[in-house]
Amino acid sequence: MSEPTDQDRPPGARRRSTPGLTIAIRQAGASATRVTLLLPLRVARRAPGMAWVVARGSARVAGGARATRAYGEARLEEAAGEVLGSRGVERAVGRAFAGPLPEHVANAAVEQRVVQRVVAEVLANVDMEAAITAALEREHAEGRLEQIVGEAARSPAAEEIAQRVVSSPELQRLIEEVIASDAVRTALARQSASFGSEVAGEVRHRTQRIDDRITVTKGTTSEVPSPYAGLLGRFIAGALDLALMSVVFLGGAAMVDVVSNLVGGLRPSWLEAAIASVGATVGAVTYLVVFWTVAGQTPGMRAMGLRLVVSRDGNQRPGAGRALLRVVGLVIAIVPFFAGFLPILFDRRRRAIQDMLAGTTVRLDEADEGG
Repeated sequence: MSEPTDQDRPPGARRRSTPGLTIAIRQAGASATRVTLLLPLRVARRAPGMAWVVARGSARVAGGARATRAYGEARLEEAAGEVLGSRGVERAVGRAFAGPLPEHVANAAVEQRVVQRVVAEVLANVDMEAAITAALEREHAEGRLEQIVGEAARSPAAEEIAQRVVSSPELQRLIEEVIASDAVRTALARQSASFGSEVAGEVRHRTQRIDDRITVTKGTTSEVPSPYAGLLGRFIAGALDLALMSVVFLGGAAMVDVVSNLVGGLRPSWLEAAIASVGATVGAVTYLVVFWTVAGQTPGMRAMGLRLVVSRDGNQRPGAGRALLRVVGLVIAIVPFFAGFLPILFDRRRRAIQDMLAGTTVRLDEADEGG
């Protein structure tokens, strides 16, 4: 009896046998492939020295993979930085913020209650009672520390220690050394000099403004500051020189009185008065002539920023003869109740009688004008 063929079998039986055969064929092929490929590798791995080669190759592969990953991450960061720092991104962000985006973000934050949710999350995760308790304890500790320090400072022991330190000879010697140091002396001298300079400069400037207002030239009040000294400035300079000459004269008179007492005194009494008068006159003339010819200004004129020069040469100091002639003119200007100084108010170069007689002018010092 012959076996039935596929055509003779029912259709359902033919379909059921086909998948089973296919699966068996696939399993056999896979087994053959594993045996063919993996068996030589397993044999080679078990061979002497191949384990080291395989491990070295695996390490190199792993290192190459890490290097490739690190390089890729670096390139990705660099590319992201270039993109974010480009002008296009800046313009895009500017356009986005210039548009309605900020309002939309704010509205969305309000609608979604972002702030309330954040606060609720913070309150839920933070122990507020513990935080408040810690803050109160810290404040109490600080207050207690201040109280302890205050009590220690007011204690009799602290007062006694402070008294000992203040009255100790070492502290007094240290204070004396500090006060006598060159740095302190230099600082005090600089401070005094700067204060005196400021006061003198302010007096000079105010005096010059007043002189410019009261001086009349060609029937009108001068509006442009004049380079010549006015009446008030010269009067103050003369008063300072007179005070200085008086001090010098009193010192000289005291010395003469001491000498005369040593020799029994001068007789008659008018001789002593005559010598004093002559000495005062000679001293005043010498004072003025020496300072005018040597420095071009007396100490009083220097304090007021004034300088005596020859009229035809604004930078030349007067000689001894011209200075003596100016002293004579000064006496002539003082005798008629200082009437010889009135031409200062009307003369273009603000000259008095003594200046016209000696051919001199009194100018404002260049250093003072520059200041």
